[in-house]
Amino acid sequence: MRKQIFAVVMVILFLIPFQTFAQKEKWPSSIFICGGSSPQASIYILGASVAKVYNKYLGIAASPLTVQGTIGSLNRLVKREVDIGYSATTAYDLVFPPDPAKQQKEYPLLYKEKGNLRQIFATTSGAYHIFAKTGINSFQDLKGKRFAYEAPGWFGKGDMWEVLFEYYKLDRKKDIISMLEPNGVGDEGRLFKEGLVDASNKSSGFPVAAYTELLHDMAGKVHLLSLTDEAANYVRKKLPYYTKVIIPAGTYPGQDKDIIAMGYQNCYLVRTDVPEDFVYALVKTYHEHLDEVKAYHPQFKRQLSIDSSLSSLVMPVHPAAKKYYKEVGVWTETLEKEDKGLLARLGATK
Repeated sequence: MRKQIFAVVMVILFLIPFQTFAQKEKWPSSIFICGGSSPQASIYILGASVAKVYNKYLGIAASPLTVQGTIGSLNRLVKREVDIGYSATTAYDLVFPPDPAKQQKEYPLLYKEKGNLRQIFATTSGAYHIFAKTGINSFQDLKGKRFAYEAPGWFGKGDMWEVLFEYYKLDRKKDIISMLEPNGVGDEGRLFKEGLVDASNKSSGFPVAAYTELLHDMAGKVHLLSLTDEAANYVRKKLPYYTKVIIPAGTYPGQDKDIIAMGYQNCYLVRTDVPEDFVYALVKTYHEHLDEVKAYHPQFKRQLSIDSSLSSLVMPVHPAAKKYYKEVGVWTETLEKEDKGLLARLGATK
Protein backbone atom coordinates (compact mmCIF):
# COMPACT_ATOMS: atom_id res chain seq x y z
CA MET A 1 0.00 0.00 0.00
CA ARG A 2 2.81 2.39 0.89
CA LYS A 3 4.47 1.68 -2.44
CA GLN A 4 1.23 2.51 -4.28
CA ILE A 5 0.82 5.79 -2.38
CA PHE A 6 4.46 6.67 -3.04
CA ALA A 7 3.99 5.93 -6.75
CA VAL A 8 0.88 8.14 -6.97
CA VAL A 9 2.68 11.01 -5.19
CA MET A 10 5.66 10.72 -7.52
CA VAL A 11 3.39 10.79 -10.58
CA ILE A 12 1.65 13.93 -9.28
CA LEU A 13 4.95 15.63 -8.54
CA PHE A 14 6.19 14.63 -11.98
CA LEU A 15 3.12 16.03 -13.73
CA ILE A 16 2.88 19.37 -11.88
CA PRO A 17 5.73 21.05 -13.82
CA PHE A 18 4.20 19.93 -17.12
CA GLN A 19 0.77 21.19 -16.07
CA THR A 20 2.26 24.56 -15.12
CA PHE A 21 4.17 24.65 -18.39
CA ALA A 22 0.98 23.82 -20.31
CA GLN A 23 -0.82 26.68 -18.55
CA LYS A 24 1.96 29.13 -19.33
CA GLU A 25 1.99 27.96 -22.94
CA LYS A 26 -1.36 29.76 -23.24
CA TRP A 27 0.12 32.99 -21.88
CA PRO A 28 1.09 35.71 -24.36
CA SER A 29 4.84 36.01 -24.83
CA SER A 30 4.58 39.76 -25.13
CA ILE A 31 2.04 42.39 -24.06
CA PHE A 32 1.40 46.07 -24.66
CA ILE A 33 0.26 48.39 -21.87
CA CYS A 34 -1.55 51.63 -22.72
CA GLY A 35 0.16 54.79 -21.53
CA GLY A 36 -1.00 58.39 -21.90
CA SER A 37 -0.83 60.79 -24.81
CA SER A 38 2.87 61.48 -24.22
CA PRO A 39 5.87 59.70 -22.64
CA GLN A 40 5.90 62.62 -20.17
CA ALA A 41 2.43 61.71 -18.84
CA SER A 42 2.52 59.91 -15.50
CA ILE A 43 0.17 57.19 -16.79
CA TYR A 44 2.77 56.42 -19.49
CA ILE A 45 5.56 56.31 -16.90
CA LEU A 46 3.37 53.98 -14.86
CA GLY A 47 2.93 51.71 -17.87
CA ALA A 48 6.70 51.64 -18.38
CA SER A 49 7.38 50.81 -14.72
CA VAL A 50 4.73 48.07 -14.61
CA ALA A 51 6.14 46.67 -17.86
CA LYS A 52 9.60 46.42 -16.29
CA VAL A 53 8.19 44.49 -13.33
CA TYR A 54 6.39 42.06 -15.66
CA ASN A 55 9.52 41.65 -17.79
CA LYS A 56 11.57 40.88 -14.71
CA TYR A 57 9.25 38.55 -12.80
CA LEU A 58 6.95 37.00 -15.42
CA GLY A 59 9.53 36.63 -18.17
CA ILE A 60 7.36 38.28 -20.83
CA ALA A 61 8.16 41.18 -23.13
CA ALA A 62 5.95 44.00 -21.87
CA SER A 63 6.03 47.50 -23.38
CA PRO A 64 4.08 50.75 -22.90
CA LEU A 65 2.32 52.49 -25.81
CA THR A 66 1.11 56.06 -26.21
CA VAL A 67 -2.64 56.46 -26.80
CA GLN A 68 -4.99 59.43 -27.03
CA GLY A 69 -6.51 59.20 -23.58
CA THR A 70 -9.23 56.85 -22.38
CA ILE A 71 -11.06 56.64 -25.71
CA GLY A 72 -7.83 55.71 -27.51
CA SER A 73 -7.04 53.14 -24.83
CA LEU A 74 -10.48 51.51 -24.88
CA ASN A 75 -10.60 51.39 -28.67
CA ARG A 76 -7.20 49.71 -28.90
CA LEU A 77 -8.15 47.28 -26.15
CA VAL A 78 -11.37 46.11 -27.86
CA LYS A 79 -9.49 45.91 -31.18
CA ARG A 80 -6.98 43.59 -29.45
CA GLU A 81 -4.10 45.91 -30.32
CA VAL A 82 -3.10 46.12 -26.64
CA ASP A 83 -3.40 43.72 -23.71
CA ILE A 84 -3.82 46.13 -20.78
CA GLY A 85 -5.78 49.31 -21.31
CA TYR A 86 -6.86 52.01 -18.91
CA SER A 87 -9.94 54.09 -18.30
CA ALA A 88 -10.32 57.19 -16.19
CA THR A 89 -13.24 57.19 -13.77
CA THR A 90 -14.42 60.33 -15.57
CA ALA A 91 -15.15 58.10 -18.58
CA TYR A 92 -18.17 56.69 -16.79
CA ASP A 93 -20.48 58.34 -19.34
CA LEU A 94 -18.40 56.77 -22.12
CA VAL A 95 -18.70 53.26 -20.69
CA PHE A 96 -22.34 53.73 -19.63
CA PRO A 97 -23.57 56.48 -21.98
CA PRO A 98 -26.87 58.31 -21.46
CA ASP A 99 -27.42 57.89 -25.21
CA PRO A 100 -26.45 54.29 -26.18
CA ALA A 101 -27.61 54.83 -29.77
CA LYS A 102 -25.09 57.64 -30.20
CA GLN A 103 -22.31 55.47 -28.78
CA GLN A 104 -23.30 52.65 -31.12
CA LYS A 105 -23.01 55.05 -34.06
CA GLU A 106 -19.76 56.80 -33.07
CA TYR A 107 -17.88 53.89 -31.42
CA PRO A 108 -19.55 50.72 -32.78
CA LEU A 109 -16.81 48.30 -31.73
CA LEU A 110 -16.62 49.70 -28.20
CA TYR A 111 -20.42 49.54 -27.96
CA LYS A 112 -20.31 45.87 -29.00
CA GLU A 113 -17.30 44.77 -26.95
CA LYS A 114 -17.41 46.83 -23.73
CA GLY A 115 -19.21 43.96 -21.97
CA ASN A 116 -16.00 41.94 -22.37
CA LEU A 117 -13.79 44.39 -20.44
CA ARG A 118 -12.90 43.91 -16.78
CA GLN A 119 -10.91 45.96 -14.28
CA ILE A 120 -7.82 44.52 -12.59
CA PHE A 121 -6.73 47.44 -10.39
CA ALA A 122 -7.07 51.18 -9.99
CA THR A 123 -3.83 53.14 -10.27
CA THR A 124 -2.93 56.84 -10.07
CA SER A 125 -5.08 59.92 -9.78
CA GLY A 126 -4.85 62.75 -12.25
CA ALA A 127 -5.80 66.41 -12.04
CA TYR A 128 -7.16 68.93 -14.50
CA HIS A 129 -4.32 71.45 -14.29
CA ILE A 130 -5.47 74.97 -15.18
CA PHE A 131 -2.66 77.35 -16.15
CA ALA A 132 -3.41 81.07 -16.41
CA LYS A 133 -1.61 84.32 -17.05
CA THR A 134 -0.77 86.52 -14.09
CA GLY A 135 -3.79 88.67 -13.30
CA ILE A 136 -6.25 85.81 -13.72
CA ASN A 137 -6.66 84.89 -10.07
CA SER A 138 -9.91 82.96 -10.05
CA PHE A 139 -11.92 80.82 -12.44
CA GLN A 140 -14.41 83.67 -12.71
CA ASP A 141 -11.62 85.88 -14.11
CA LEU A 142 -11.68 83.73 -17.27
CA LYS A 143 -14.62 85.78 -18.51
CA GLY A 144 -13.70 87.23 -21.91
CA LYS A 145 -10.40 85.30 -21.99
CA ARG A 146 -8.97 82.78 -24.48
CA PHE A 147 -9.19 79.41 -22.73
CA ALA A 148 -7.86 76.19 -24.33
CA TYR A 149 -9.40 73.26 -22.50
CA GLU A 150 -10.11 69.60 -23.09
CA ALA A 151 -13.69 68.35 -22.98
CA PRO A 152 -13.99 65.28 -20.73
CA GLY A 153 -17.68 64.67 -21.56
CA TRP A 154 -18.28 62.44 -24.60
CA PHE A 155 -22.03 62.34 -25.09
CA GLY A 156 -23.31 65.73 -23.98
CA LYS A 157 -23.58 64.67 -20.36
CA GLY A 158 -21.00 64.60 -17.60
CA ASP A 159 -19.22 67.70 -18.87
CA MET A 160 -17.23 69.01 -15.92
CA TRP A 161 -16.61 72.37 -17.57
CA GLU A 162 -20.30 73.00 -18.12
CA VAL A 163 -20.90 72.46 -14.41
CA LEU A 164 -18.00 74.75 -13.44
CA PHE A 165 -19.20 77.48 -15.80
CA GLU A 166 -22.64 77.10 -14.24
CA TYR A 167 -21.24 77.44 -10.71
CA TYR A 168 -19.19 80.53 -11.59
CA LYS A 169 -22.13 82.00 -13.58
CA LEU A 170 -20.23 82.06 -16.86
CA ASP A 171 -21.88 81.51 -20.22
CA ARG A 172 -19.75 79.06 -22.16
CA LYS A 173 -20.61 80.60 -25.54
CA LYS A 174 -20.74 84.29 -24.63
CA ASP A 175 -18.15 84.64 -21.86
CA ILE A 176 -15.40 82.22 -22.88
CA ILE A 177 -13.30 82.41 -26.04
CA SER A 178 -12.87 78.67 -26.49
CA MET A 179 -9.62 77.56 -28.09
CA LEU A 180 -8.47 74.16 -29.32
CA GLU A 181 -7.23 72.02 -26.47
CA PRO A 182 -3.47 71.45 -26.04
CA ASN A 183 -2.07 68.74 -28.31
CA GLY A 184 -0.88 66.35 -25.61
CA VAL A 185 0.76 66.90 -22.25
CA GLY A 186 3.43 69.58 -22.52
CA ASP A 187 1.87 71.58 -25.37
CA GLU A 188 0.71 74.27 -22.93
CA GLY A 189 4.18 75.85 -22.94
CA ARG A 190 4.01 76.45 -26.68
CA LEU A 191 0.52 77.98 -26.45
CA PHE A 192 1.62 80.49 -23.81
CA LYS A 193 5.01 81.29 -25.36
CA GLU A 194 3.40 81.98 -28.75
CA GLY A 195 0.77 84.20 -27.11
CA LEU A 196 -2.13 82.06 -28.30
CA VAL A 197 -3.99 81.70 -24.99
CA ASP A 198 -4.73 83.42 -21.70
CA ALA A 199 -5.43 80.13 -19.92
CA SER A 200 -4.99 76.48 -20.73
CA ASN A 201 -5.88 73.08 -19.32
CA LYS A 202 -4.71 69.51 -19.66
CA SER A 203 -5.26 66.54 -17.38
CA SER A 204 -2.35 64.53 -16.03
CA GLY A 205 -0.81 63.12 -12.93
CA PHE A 206 1.63 65.31 -11.05
CA PRO A 207 4.31 66.49 -11.02
CA VAL A 208 4.91 66.60 -14.78
CA ALA A 209 8.34 67.66 -16.06
CA ALA A 210 6.82 69.73 -18.88
CA TYR A 211 4.68 71.66 -16.40
CA THR A 212 7.67 72.23 -14.14
CA GLU A 213 9.54 73.63 -17.14
CA LEU A 214 6.59 75.84 -18.14
CA LEU A 215 6.20 77.39 -14.69
CA HIS A 216 9.96 77.83 -14.36
CA ASP A 217 10.44 79.43 -17.79
CA MET A 218 7.40 81.68 -17.43
CA ALA A 219 7.77 82.53 -13.73
CA GLY A 220 5.80 85.66 -12.90
CA LYS A 221 3.81 85.34 -16.14
CA VAL A 222 1.93 82.04 -15.76
CA HIS A 223 0.68 80.26 -12.66
CA LEU A 224 -1.60 77.39 -11.59
CA LEU A 225 -5.20 78.41 -11.02
CA SER A 226 -7.04 76.94 -8.04
CA LEU A 227 -10.75 76.23 -7.72
CA THR A 228 -12.56 76.89 -4.46
CA ASP A 229 -13.69 74.10 -2.15
CA GLU A 230 -17.28 75.12 -2.82
CA ALA A 231 -16.84 74.86 -6.61
CA ALA A 232 -15.19 71.42 -6.35
CA ASN A 233 -17.94 70.15 -4.06
CA TYR A 234 -20.58 71.51 -6.45
CA VAL A 235 -19.06 69.47 -9.32
CA ARG A 236 -18.80 66.36 -7.11
CA LYS A 237 -22.47 66.64 -6.18
CA LYS A 238 -23.54 66.79 -9.83
CA LEU A 239 -20.89 64.44 -11.22
CA PRO A 240 -19.85 62.02 -8.43
CA TYR A 241 -17.35 60.12 -10.60
CA TYR A 242 -15.07 63.18 -10.52
CA THR A 243 -12.81 63.64 -7.52
CA LYS A 244 -11.43 66.68 -5.74
CA VAL A 245 -7.65 66.60 -5.99
CA ILE A 246 -5.11 68.63 -4.03
CA ILE A 247 -1.85 69.46 -5.80
CA PRO A 248 0.34 70.09 -2.73
CA ALA A 249 2.22 73.34 -2.30
CA GLY A 250 5.76 73.08 -3.67
CA THR A 251 4.83 70.56 -6.37
CA TYR A 252 5.74 73.11 -9.07
CA PRO A 253 8.04 76.19 -9.20
CA GLY A 254 6.45 79.24 -7.63
CA GLN A 255 3.56 77.23 -6.18
CA ASP A 256 3.44 78.39 -2.56
CA LYS A 257 -0.02 77.06 -1.71
CA ASP A 258 -2.15 73.96 -2.26
CA ILE A 259 -4.09 73.95 -5.52
CA ILE A 260 -7.63 72.56 -5.60
CA ALA A 261 -8.41 70.84 -8.90
CA MET A 262 -10.96 68.42 -10.27
CA GLY A 263 -9.57 65.00 -10.98
CA TYR A 264 -10.08 61.32 -11.63
CA GLN A 265 -8.53 57.94 -11.03
CA ASN A 266 -7.12 55.70 -13.75
CA CYS A 267 -8.02 52.01 -13.76
CA TYR A 268 -6.26 49.19 -15.63
CA LEU A 269 -8.51 46.92 -17.71
CA VAL A 270 -8.16 43.63 -19.60
CA ARG A 271 -10.43 41.61 -21.88
CA THR A 272 -12.33 38.60 -20.58
CA ASP A 273 -10.67 36.32 -23.16
CA VAL A 274 -7.26 36.67 -21.48
CA PRO A 275 -6.37 33.42 -19.60
CA GLU A 276 -7.51 33.69 -15.98
CA ASP A 277 -4.25 32.37 -14.53
CA PHE A 278 -2.37 35.02 -16.52
CA VAL A 279 -4.62 37.80 -15.19
CA TYR A 280 -4.08 36.45 -11.67
CA ALA A 281 -0.30 36.54 -12.27
CA LEU A 282 -0.52 40.15 -13.54
CA VAL A 283 -2.40 41.31 -10.43
CA LYS A 284 -0.32 39.34 -7.93
CA THR A 285 3.04 40.30 -9.48
CA TYR A 286 2.09 43.99 -9.59
CA HIS A 287 1.18 44.08 -5.89
CA GLU A 288 4.05 41.89 -4.68
CA HIS A 289 6.55 44.22 -6.38
CA LEU A 290 4.70 47.50 -5.91
CA ASP A 291 7.72 49.08 -4.20
CA GLU A 292 9.66 48.75 -7.46
CA VAL A 293 6.84 50.44 -9.41
CA LYS A 294 6.60 53.24 -6.85
CA ALA A 295 10.29 54.06 -7.22
CA TYR A 296 9.76 55.51 -10.70
CA HIS A 297 7.73 58.62 -9.84
CA PRO A 298 7.00 60.72 -6.71
CA GLN A 299 3.26 60.48 -7.39
CA PHE A 300 3.38 56.68 -7.27
CA LYS A 301 4.83 56.74 -3.75
CA ARG A 302 1.88 58.84 -2.55
CA GLN A 303 -0.91 57.09 -4.41
CA LEU A 304 -0.22 53.41 -5.09
CA SER A 305 -1.14 50.75 -2.54
CA ILE A 306 -3.21 47.58 -2.23
CA ASP A 307 -6.07 49.70 -0.84
CA SER A 308 -5.94 52.28 -3.63
CA SER A 309 -6.17 49.42 -6.15
CA LEU A 310 -9.82 49.09 -5.17
CA SER A 311 -10.64 52.71 -4.37
CA SER A 312 -12.51 53.25 -7.67
CA LEU A 313 -14.35 50.88 -9.99
CA VAL A 314 -15.16 51.93 -13.54
CA MET A 315 -15.85 48.36 -14.75
CA PRO A 316 -16.57 45.04 -13.00
CA VAL A 317 -13.50 43.42 -11.46
CA HIS A 318 -12.02 40.44 -13.31
CA PRO A 319 -12.72 37.16 -11.42
CA ALA A 320 -8.99 36.34 -11.25
CA ALA A 321 -8.25 39.77 -9.76
CA LYS A 322 -11.11 39.34 -7.30
CA LYS A 323 -9.63 35.98 -6.28
CA TYR A 324 -6.34 37.69 -5.37
CA TYR A 325 -8.04 40.49 -3.43
CA LYS A 326 -10.01 37.92 -1.43
CA GLU A 327 -6.80 36.01 -0.66
CA VAL A 328 -5.10 39.10 0.77
CA GLY A 329 -8.23 40.17 2.68
CA VAL A 330 -9.10 43.48 1.00
CA TRP A 331 -12.28 42.47 -0.85
CA THR A 332 -15.33 43.78 1.05
CA GLU A 333 -19.10 43.39 0.96
CA THR A 334 -19.37 46.98 -0.28
CA LEU A 335 -17.08 46.19 -3.22
CA GLU A 336 -19.04 43.02 -3.95
CA LYS A 337 -22.27 45.03 -4.11
CA GLU A 338 -20.72 47.68 -6.37
CA ASP A 339 -19.20 45.01 -8.60
CA LYS A 340 -22.54 43.23 -9.02
CA GLY A 341 -24.18 46.55 -9.90
CA LEU A 342 -21.64 47.15 -12.70
CA LEU A 343 -22.11 43.58 -13.97
CA ALA A 344 -25.86 44.11 -14.06
CA ARG A 345 -25.44 47.32 -16.08
CA LEU A 346 -23.37 45.38 -18.61
CA GLY A 347 -25.86 42.53 -18.65
CA ALA A 348 -23.14 40.11 -17.50
CA THR A 349 -22.88 37.60 -14.65
CA LYS A 350 -19.12 37.48 -14.05
